[in-house]
Amino acid sequence: MKQPKVVVDMRATWVTKLFCLTSLTFFSPALLHHCWALNDNVAYLISALCIVTGCISIAYWQNAKPSFRLDLDNFFAKFASVILCIVALYFGHDYDSLYIASSLSLVILSLYILSIIFFSNESFLWLPCHGIMHMCVGAGMGVVQWSTHRSSILLEQMEVCHLQPLDSIFQSIGSVMRSSSQ
Repeated sequence: MKQPKVVVDMRATWVTKLFCLTSLTFFSPALLHHCWALNDNVAYLISALCIVTGCISIAYWQNAKPSFRLDLDNFFAKFASVILCIVALYFGHDYDSLYIASSLSLVILSLYILSIIFFSNESFLWLPCHGIMHMCVGAGMGVVQWSTHRSSILLEQMEVCHLQPLDSIFQSIGSVMRSSSQ
């Protein structure tokens, strides 16, 4: 017996609120930028790109329906991803963070493909896939800001923002990933 397909009304307020909330994670690079008091063009570029991407995403998800906002969201998400990858590869100095970013990129791509497959099959599972993908994108954007500036951040700046534990986690994950790849 064939299972009934689940159709989600995109006008349902909980769906749009969920994706608006998960799009807020795109602001993580700007928080690092502010917290570390970064004053260079790369930090401004990353922050501005991520804030614009987050605002476009939120603007779409407030009233999700096929329109120019969907096209803009799809285009700008891909554009920002390419620019952030180039910035991370060119300016990234913290290799532990770059290991994490490359792994996150694979997770993001997998979740994106899964959400498209589930959505086209009218399965409810596209919702958690897409929401988790948003959070991974926000984390990845933060990792790019981290990797491009970690080498220039003083220990005092890390302590002001209480980021020393996160730095230790990055170093631990990076060393595990390095040892497993050898």
